[in-house]
Amino acid sequence: MESNDESLQVIPDSNDRFCTIRELGSGTYGRVMLALDRDQQQRCALKILQKSTT
Repeated sequence: MESNDESLQVIPDSNDRFCTIRELGSGTYGRVMLALDRDQQQRCALKILQKSTT
């Protein structure tokens, strides 16, 4: 997943377990993405938190 928003920190998963599909929503603390869990073959939601500003 790529983001132009520098307030988000995306940590790549070394085993590529999750494949993001689309953004479901966003708010004060980050974004929620619809993703596919490749191990379980199920869709799930991933919350990507913003970097702390403190």
